[in-house]
Amino acid sequence: MRLQDLKIGVRLCSGLAVMFVMMVIMLALIASALRAVHDHINFVEQASLPSERLADTMAAQTLKVLQLLLYASTTHQSEAFQHAEEVVASFAQNLAALRTMYQTTGDPSALKAIDELETAFARYYEQGKDMAFVYFTEGVEEGNELVAGFEEAATALTAQMRALQAHEIEKTSRSIHGVVASANRVQRVMFWLNGAVAAFGVMLAFVITRGLTTSIRKIVEAAGRIAHGDFSQEIALRQKDELGILAAEFQEMKLAIGAVV
Repeated sequence: MRLQDLKIGVRLCSGLAVMFVMMVIMLALIASALRAVHDHINFVEQASLPSERLADTMAAQTLKVLQLLLYASTTHQSEAFQHAEEVVASFAQNLAALRTMYQTTGDPSALKAIDELETAFARYYEQGKDMAFVYFTEGVEEGNELVAGFEEAATALTAQMRALQAHEIEKTSRSIHGVVASANRVQRVMFWLNGAVAAFGVMLAFVITRGLTTSIRKIVEAAGRIAHGDFSQEIALRQKDELGILAAEFQEMKLAIGAVV
C-alpha cells in the first residue's frame, strides 16, 4: 500500500508513533549509559578510594612502627613496644579489610600482593623488634649487628607497599577514566539520537505536507477551472485518503454541474 493511500490521520499517527519509538530507544540507551556512569562512580566511591586510603594508612603505619622501635631502643622506654604492638594490630586489621575488598571485586593479582605484603611486614616487624630489644637490653654494638637484616626487611616491605599503592592508584585512575568515557558516551548518544529524531521529524513533516499541499492544489485548480466554465479536465488524484475521496466526489459534482449546464 502506498503512503498516499493511507488516511491522513493514520499517516500522522504512524509518524508520531515512529518518533515515539525512537524517543523510547534514545531514553533506553541514555539510561544504559548513565547506569554505566553510576556503576563507575560507585566503584570509585566504594572500592577504589577506600582501598587507596587503606594502602596509604598502612604505609604510614609501617613508618610509625619503625619510629616506635627506634624510640624504645634509644630511650629505653618499654611503653613504646606496647604502642608498636597496637600499631601492628591496626595494620593487620587494615590488611584484612583490604583482602576482603579484593575478594569482593575478584582481583587475584592484588590478593597475591596482599599475601606477599603480609609476609614482608611480619619479617620487617620481627627484625625491627629483635633489633630494638637488643639495643634496649644489651647495648649499641650488639644492636648494630642486626641492622643489616632489618634494613633488608625494610627494603622488601617498602617495595611491597609501593607496589600496592601503585596498584591502587592505577585502579582509581581506570575507574575515573571509565566515568569520563561513559559520560562522553552519553553525550554522543544524545547528540546522534536527537539528530536522528529531528531529521526524521523534518522528513515526516515534509512528506506529509508536500502530499497534502499537492493534492489540495490540484483540487483548487480544478475548482477554478469549473468557476470559469471549463468542465473538460478531470481531477487527477489516484489516492485513497480523504483528499482522494474529496477529489472523486468533486469529479462527480463537476460532471453533474456540466450536465445541467
